[in-house]
Amino acid sequence: MGSVLRVRVHYTQLDLLLKNLAGLDHYMVYGSYLEGKSIYEAKLTSTGMLVFGNESKGIHPSLKDYIHQSLTIPSFPAPDGHVESLNVSASVAVFCSEFTRARSL
Repeated sequence: MGSVLRVRVHYTQLDLLLKNLAGLDHYMVYGSYLEGKSIYEAKLTSTGMLVFGNESKGIHPSLKDYIHQSLTIPSFPAPDGHVESLNVSASVAVFCSEFTRARSL
């Protein structure tokens, strides 16, 4: 809990930040989309930024032009065929875990 006091926080307009980052050759901007490439099959870079939208509307359409690669967490249906969605915090945890794993390979 105390580590939050050691994190530097910067407030900025997201579209301006993404516009600047998307123009860098060595920096990838990844977006979480339902129709993206499986995070388990994608080639992930060691530097980049993850963008997540809210749970009901996703990433705002005005930001799509700044995203280099759309990624998704593939769903695995239950035996009855029912699929539950993950909330944003659970999705962020899966993405961060996979990026950490891929970076260590």
